[in-house]
Amino acid sequence: MHMTELKIRLNKYIIRLLQVTPFKNFYPYELVTTIYGYMFINKKDIIISKCLKDRGYFEEEEVELVKNFIEKKYKKNISFFFVIGANIGTHSIYALKKNIFEFCFAFEPELFNYKLLLKNIAINGLKHKVVAFNIALSNTFGKKNMLCDAENFGDHRILSKTALSKKNKYFRFGELERRKKITIKTETIDNFFKSAKWNSMPTNLSDSLMWIDTQGHEGFIFEGGENFFSNQNSVNFIVCEFFPYGIEQAVSKLYYFRFLKNYEIYIIKLDENMFVNVNIKKLERLYYIMLKDNKDAYHLHLNLLLVKKTFTK
Repeated sequence: MHMTELKIRLNKYIIRLLQVTPFKNFYPYELVTTIYGYMFINKKDIIISKCLKDRGYFEEEEVELVKNFIEKKYKKNISFFFVIGANIGTHSIYALKKNIFEFCFAFEPELFNYKLLLKNIAINGLKHKVVAFNIALSNTFGKKNMLCDAENFGDHRILSKTALSKKNKYFRFGELERRKKITIKTETIDNFFKSAKWNSMPTNLSDSLMWIDTQGHEGFIFEGGENFFSNQNSVNFIVCEFFPYGIEQAVSKLYYFRFLKNYEIYIIKLDENMFVNVNIKKLERLYYIMLKDNKDAYHLHLNLLLVKKTFTK
């Protein structure tokens, strides 16, 4: 029997085994069926995992929407997909299973999320199409504190001592009390792409889309990748979260907006399948409007598509 066929049979056996009640109750994770395949989910997670279990998807269709917009407007074919803040692999696995991208590089610093990411890559037969890294991209090499939410496993936040000071008023609704502090490894993009970890990987990344969702830490990722992003062979298209409350918590607004000056900016309206072009001044006004409109533990956020200005000329 061919080795590939054996692996398929083994996967099917594992799937059946994990769906038997005694095993379902024993493990902290559960196997569910989504619109794009099987996914291991965290039983305690009330957002991403719950969505996958209840309706079979999260917000993955935004990936396809963005790629189609880029190809139509900019006539650029995108092959590689970088996901910074990959969580358990929703966007990565969806994109590969739907053949939206050829290859994916996924970064996830929190260990339990990372382990589920690896399981989901394996159960979907994508080991040959994904490289996953258990590290946080930031502005320094070393270690940082991450505050992990006990219920929303997609809302872990990397915070510095400055951010955690009593003077930071952007900790409300008992957020600190319900979060567990852990230590994670960090690396800058500039150093990472020069390191041995990137040996034998592509050198021209201009046909790539980078997706960054790090709960307000995006500005530090931009700062740590100044040389990388300015390179003409680097990524031309970036989707990043725009989360004013998280940015204020992280104290990263300066780096975030400084980076945006080199990019055309589009607000992604997922519900309307629209991309709205905005300038920095309008975005900054929107920033403060969103910052004020916070109710209970919910904070307004959206995604931006950034297109390098040197590419658009």
